[in-house]
Amino acid sequence: MAIKQHQTRYQFFWSGDINPENGGHFYRLDGVEYGYASGVIITPCSDAGGPDNLFWVTPITVNLRTGEELEKILFTVGASTSAMIESGMNARARLHAAIDAHISYGVYDQGCCACVQVGPMDESWSNRGGFDMPRTTVRLRAGACIGNYAKKILREGA
Repeated sequence: MAIKQHQTRYQFFWSGDINPENGGHFYRLDGVEYGYASGVIITPCSDAGGPDNLFWVTPITVNLRTGEELEKILFTVGASTSAMIESGMNARARLHAAIDAHISYGVYDQGCCACVQVGPMDESWSNRGGFDMPRTTVRLRAGACIGNYAKKILREGA
């Protein structure tokens, strides 16, 4: 009898710019019933004056709040539970909005941040703005998608 490897499929949700290379976060909902959501934040180093092919990739665990704490978090992004209900948002849409608000507010535990370089070092970059080059911890081949790498981290739960 052949041994079948158990493979779990996760559904990932993206929130951010049109492309992961411009920053944002992925998250999944498989821990929501336990009060958390797993995620990965992608921050381009170019936002801080670094090269265009360097990214900070940070695994996070979003600690979902309820009641007054949730209302305070939603208030910081200009929302409220009652306003979302009045506008016709269903429970799932409100959950996604709440997760985005939690990440914006900073209500998450952060894992070890990796500095990911896609392709060779950008030779045309000339230390604009006094940016000290961080130590690269992961190097991906040229043309690799930083979003796929972030989803791999999220899938592995690192």
